[in-house]
Amino acid sequence: MEIEDLLKKVPVKIFNRGKEILEEKKISEIESKENTVKAYVQGSYLSKYLVRIRLEGEEVLDWTCTCPYDGDICKHVVGVLLKVAHEKNLKVQRRKRKTKDELAEEIVDKLSHEELKEFVKSFLHFDRDMRDAL
Repeated sequence: MEIEDLLKKVPVKIFNRGKEILEEKKISEIESKENTVKAYVQGSYLSKYLVRIRLEGEEVLDWTCTCPYDGDICKHVVGVLLKVAHEKNLKVQRRKRKTKDELAEEIVDKLSHEELKEFVKSFLHFDRDMRDAL
């Protein structure tokens, strides 16, 4: 997957932490050899974590990090990928994800008055707080 596409799929929280790592200059000893980028990233638990990313052009083949994170991609890898993207002059645009409240408001705005009445009525039977509020 291309660097830009991969970074767009990273959860916002992990992306933002990776961006902080880059901005706070926590990436050191970065080197590129053939198709591998290797870097040390200042860590939270250990002093440094080793990140290795295999690339083919702008395509990310795989990555590893010595941190204890148990998810798919950690903030350290994201930070290094952002640095690589910057060095390759790639534009990484992140759209802000809408909150659940914002999404719910959008749905309510699209409902007709009749649909909204039916929705509220259906909740009155199950939600005491809503009954009390009315």
